[in-house]
Amino acid sequence: MVGIYSADKLGKRRLEIKKGMLRKKVIEKEYHIFEEVPESATLEEEKIYKRHLVERLKNREKDGVKIYNATDNTPHITHGYEREDLKNRPIMARDLQDAMKWNILFQLLTHIPALSGPDNLSSFHFAERNAKVLENFVEKTVFAKDKKFAMSELRENDIGGILISFDELKRNLVTLEAKRRMEEAVDKAIAAAEKIAERKVPYFDEFGKRKFKQVFESPEDIYKIPELVEFLKVVKEVVPKDVLKEPLSIPPRS
Repeated sequence: MVGIYSADKLGKRRLEIKKGMLRKKVIEKEYHIFEEVPESATLEEEKIYKRHLVERLKNREKDGVKIYNATDNTPHITHGYEREDLKNRPIMARDLQDAMKWNILFQLLTHIPALSGPDNLSSFHFAERNAKVLENFVEKTVFAKDKKFAMSELRENDIGGILISFDELKRNLVTLEAKRRMEEAVDKAIAAAEKIAERKVPYFDEFGKRKFKQVFESPEDIYKIPELVEFLKVVKEVVPKDVLKEPLSIPPRS
């Protein structure tokens, strides 16, 4: 399960609303149907990408897990943490393509605190931090139901948050806390996330489940996306110098 859900369908269900101690009112209400984003739609299953970055570290055994924590932080970006209207509520992108971009963006941005922070920071810690940032971009709260339960009755607490579109994020970054600290990294990560998501080719496996082909079939493929290379340059500049053996942005020697 990957964290930011995809919500691209609308349904209509009956909803019971309490009216005082004993009375109830039944109304019909539109709601968003959301579903999990496949892990293959993000960086989580991009094994060659992760392995190549790990090989650039001075201490692969000690610091290698940090790269995996950075690209495995989204499974917990599923619920709000601080906003009262979003606590324990799913955070949803407008559609699958936007969900892919949002997830990849936060995986990329997590490269920096993962490589800069203490060894005991897990993917859960990064995800919790990311969820708090994400709450700033929830445009509205709506009735929402997981696709698996979409035919059951709607309840008053079936609420979720819809993120602004990724295009809107590109136009307006003023509320992104991280941008004040590393403005260039955020801009480069947004551009790279969009390009990676656009290169994800969908297919259906033998069980009829939708998946996405890996973008990186060799380390050289990393360097075919200029926006990603630009982001990796920034990562090199901001992480501690004793972490990297070689710059992340330089292609492997042939």
